[in-house]
Amino acid sequence: MNPRTVKLLKWVGYPLYTLMALVFCFYWAFPVERTRQMVEDLASTGGRSVTIGALSLSAISTVELRDVVVRITPEAKRARPTSLAGGGAKPAGAVADKPKPMRLILDRVEIGVGLLALMGGRTELDFEVEGLGGHVKGSFEQSKKKGLKVDLTLEGIAARRIPWLQAAGPPFKGSLSGKVQLESPSSKRFNKLTGEVDLECAVCSFGDGKGQVKIPGGLTVPHLPLGRLSIRLKAKKGNIELQQVSTNSKDVDLQVEGSILLRTPLDMSRIDTYIRLKLSEALKKKDESLGAVELAFGEGKRADGYIGILIRGPARKPKVKGSKLGLGSAPRRRPHMPRATRPPVKPRGR
Repeated sequence: MNPRTVKLLKWVGYPLYTLMALVFCFYWAFPVERTRQMVEDLASTGGRSVTIGALSLSAISTVELRDVVVRITPEAKRARPTSLAGGGAKPAGAVADKPKPMRLILDRVEIGVGLLALMGGRTELDFEVEGLGGHVKGSFEQSKKKGLKVDLTLEGIAARRIPWLQAAGPPFKGSLSGKVQLESPSSKRFNKLTGEVDLECAVCSFGDGKGQVKIPGGLTVPHLPLGRLSIRLKAKKGNIELQQVSTNSKDVDLQVEGSILLRTPLDMSRIDTYIRLKLSEALKKKDESLGAVELAFGEGKRADGYIGILIRGPARKPKVKGSKLGLGSAPRRRPHMPRATRPPVKPRGR
């Protein structure tokens, strides 16, 4: 071996040896238990409690979490101030019933951190989740200039295991797959949300199959097999357009159109949707309580056999009624006419 080669090996070998020794010492001395506790403490804020079964490093910038349990306790809503004249009325400032805690269980979570982006003041994460009956893969980006961006790919996620979906309304079952791409200048400004949602729900059903379920309008309905549910939404600056929300089932034919205008807070969002619903004769004979749906929305009985249902108003308490005309059936607002005013009377000179 000539001297030139030996000199080159020294210049390359020593730094490489130092780097390998540094990596080995980093893995050997990494405080796994302390890091796990620190991550639990940082994530457990604002009514959220996080428990991690095990934490390990699979690469220099990749962390793997096992048996992750997230417990979420929603804030109790305060009752509106009411008069004490009526019997049983709650005094002003009274706290309503506490909402039911939610729990999210994840078998494995792998998170890759972009070190170069972190040095530049940005957050870039690539993650992979196994749990909720399926698999989720995606990325998360956040910076002061561009805001945040989320990209998700779902495969076989059980809808009944998503706590936020179950807390939003009646029991909903099925297997969700598809893509979600959303971005916003801030995580708290829903009225600036932009992106697309393209999901398919296989073997979907509405209700738990054990009893009647309350729906908007004060009605109760039994378990409804929806079949395959297609959901395609497009959001632009907080305005969500329902491009396709429909089912493919022999018993239920459901089609939804309209839009949702997001606001902050979310319960102030504006709903403007129209539902076309058709139930098979076999399903109506199977459960006579479904006749109450057609009776309640009788004014929405259409010539094509569908029942038209208009849902419009704030998300916290929208108005639900039967309508044949669709989204154009809302009464028009009268134009604002300024009141006529008399010209000032000039005092007469003496």
